[in-house]
Amino acid sequence: MNLRYRLGKSNVAYFYLNRPQAHNALNMGLIREMRQALREMEGLRALVLTGEGKTFCAGGDLKWMEEMTKQEVSGRMKDAEELALMLSELNRVPFPVIGRINGPAYGGGLGLISCCDIAIGVESATFSLSEVTLGLIPATISPYVVKRLGESNARRMMLNARSFSAREALELGLLHKVVPDDKLDDAVEEEVKAVMRCAPEAVSASKELIAAVEGRPPEEVLGETIERLARTWETESCRQGIAAFLEKRKPPWISEKMMERKLFRRSTTFSAKPWENSSNRKSCLNTRNGRRKGWCPKKCGSTPERWAGSARPQNRNTGGLVRNCCIR
Repeated sequence: MNLRYRLGKSNVAYFYLNRPQAHNALNMGLIREMRQALREMEGLRALVLTGEGKTFCAGGDLKWMEEMTKQEVSGRMKDAEELALMLSELNRVPFPVIGRINGPAYGGGLGLISCCDIAIGVESATFSLSEVTLGLIPATISPYVVKRLGESNARRMMLNARSFSAREALELGLLHKVVPDDKLDDAVEEEVKAVMRCAPEAVSASKELIAAVEGRPPEEVLGETIERLARTWETESCRQGIAAFLEKRKPPWISEKMMERKLFRRSTTFSAKPWENSSNRKSCLNTRNGRRKGWCPKKCGSTPERWAGSARPQNRNTGGLVRNCCIR
């Protein structure tokens, strides 16, 4: 299990790089699990990406890289493509990605951070684009890192592999906020709640808009921005948002209970790969009022559905998630 995650009731997912014994270094297993998990995440309001233990991500796993040196060119190309596609898919998801940078990040770890829309790091974290010290180059992460740092800063960091602090990462634009180590969860929760106050449709459209206009002259995108704004006025989110403002009430996408409760709870049991062995389970139809349907190891339902509920304690016999109807 290279990736662990929790999917909360407010449609906020928490992804944990789960290789603490290897400082959460990227290998093919983690890359593929990340791609699969991203494909399974539908209708999310936000995604929080972080690492287990005291390290965010140490870059590529050296044992994996050593194996690649022994492969044929076609095999190396395939592995590099998997990494490049994972970064591209993370960068292009239609919901905000919030990086919870809980410790040092090197090489590919900076690529992951650069794909995050918002990145919050601890004061003790250090960073380095260390590939050149190993005779490698930061190839697949370069489009995202160069855009994030700017060409001038990227030249310096990539060519000498110097280590830099969280404060310098903030100045360079890699991080958006630096907090004391014991304040990280509070800072992340604050960012998540800020996103949850916004219309999901508008947030997704804004992220798409940024990608469409970035790096292009204003004159070139003038017509496109006019068209996008005109289309936005036709959306249900726009009508509901304006009506809520004029009537001095909250729009439907804001839940008072959601804004009050703790969104980030490390004590929750995590589960990876909810899609695994799904053909052997049935959807639980006996959940309590207001609860979501989900996979039930007791098979008390009849219509299979993809698990979409919050994480529950694991069943010791099946290894699956125990749903509300099965907790006694």
